[in-house]
Amino acid sequence: MSEITTLSRFNLRKNVSFAAAELFVNTALLFFGYRMVIKQGGVEAVGVWATLYAWTNLIRLGDVGVAAAATRFLALWNVTDDREKVRVYGETALLTNVIQFGVLATLAYFAIGPFVERLVGANHAAEALRVLPLLVFGFFLLNISGTLLGILQGLHMGYRRSQLSVLGTVIQLLVVLLLVPAIGLRGLAWAQIVQHSIVAVVCWVIIRRKMGSAFVPTCFDRVCFRAMLGYSVKAQVVNLSSGLVDPISKALVGHFGGMTAQGLYELAYKTVLLPRNLVASGVTAATPTMAALFHKDRGQLRRVYARAFRLSAGLMAITSLGLIAFAPLPSLLWLGRINTTYWLYVALLSAGFFGNVLGAPAYVLGMASGRLGNNILVTVLVLALLLVLGISTGSIWGGAAAVAATSFAIGFGGIAIWLMNRKLVDPDNAPDEGVVESHAY
Repeated sequence: MSEITTLSRFNLRKNVSFAAAELFVNTALLFFGYRMVIKQGGVEAVGVWATLYAWTNLIRLGDVGVAAAATRFLALWNVTDDREKVRVYGETALLTNVIQFGVLATLAYFAIGPFVERLVGANHAAEALRVLPLLVFGFFLLNISGTLLGILQGLHMGYRRSQLSVLGTVIQLLVVLLLVPAIGLRGLAWAQIVQHSIVAVVCWVIIRRKMGSAFVPTCFDRVCFRAMLGYSVKAQVVNLSSGLVDPISKALVGHFGGMTAQGLYELAYKTVLLPRNLVASGVTAATPTMAALFHKDRGQLRRVYARAFRLSAGLMAITSLGLIAFAPLPSLLWLGRINTTYWLYVALLSAGFFGNVLGAPAYVLGMASGRLGNNILVTVLVLALLLVLGISTGSIWGGAAAVAATSFAIGFGGIAIWLMNRKLVDPDNAPDEGVVESHAY
């Protein structure tokens, strides 16, 4: 199979291109959205939002990870030849997550509500209580739309996924411009609700035509569920450990530094994260391709992996230096002045995310191949490092130390997974016998 044929078969170039466009639009939303929040309620309002959002996302501990499994499983088959198989797996994943996240969202509301004042302080408690139910409902819709977008990516239509994400982001930005000046953080929450609702509906229309589903999905297959669960239990250890880094780091910064430090950390984190995601999006978009090539063409897989590593490492090096040099510009746009604490946070996080991106192709390779042992080990170590270093240094030196601990942990994780998982592309590391067949419907 030639490289051109591979890229065409899996829509890799389109997937990567549209993933990049998605990140550019998200950057515009970040600046305009947070600028309006700061203008309406100050940088502390950003801190309140980040704190509530972080604690809401901790409820993902109950997520069994079927959405991630669906993306990989669907990528193994051709929807034209195996349409019924694809439909059953896709609908089973969707119905599982509708029930799962409905329960988790309800638990999140009742678990967080009584402790809001402790989390954000007495001065911000009333506003936080008004925002919480909207934020929790948005959390539910976010995960349902995320499941549908994951199914779309598993169908090798990642470019459609990014198109819908861009559409949703534009809609969110318009609602932010309309509502945030009037009702503050509630306007930001409503913007997310509208965004994820529209994306979910449009995404389902595309998917059901591709898979041949009815308008209302009704197919839940226990065999398919068990097959996905076997993979997702391992994958979810990775997803949860890596996904908990963001909310735990914010909880640490907020606890040791207060809402102002939390707001500055949120701004700095998003300043670095969006460009980092722009670089990593090309690697992530190649997940279905790597999953298929791992079982079909190991030589082509090595070439795709090598290209992904060279591009991501080079681009992130340039990006990190640029972020540190030009950090005063977003500080001026958001805060009206150059804030040295924000600049310090950007520098620390840029260094950490550079190390993190070095491991992005190897991380994706582990997920795509189903060889998750190294991914699990490294992500658990990252979480442990964050907790130990963040608590021990934050209690002495405050919020900046917690940011430094976050940077070190995520950088360590990227370098470690790169050194461990790059061996998966070696010719001697053949796929396990029968790994594809065992997933058959």
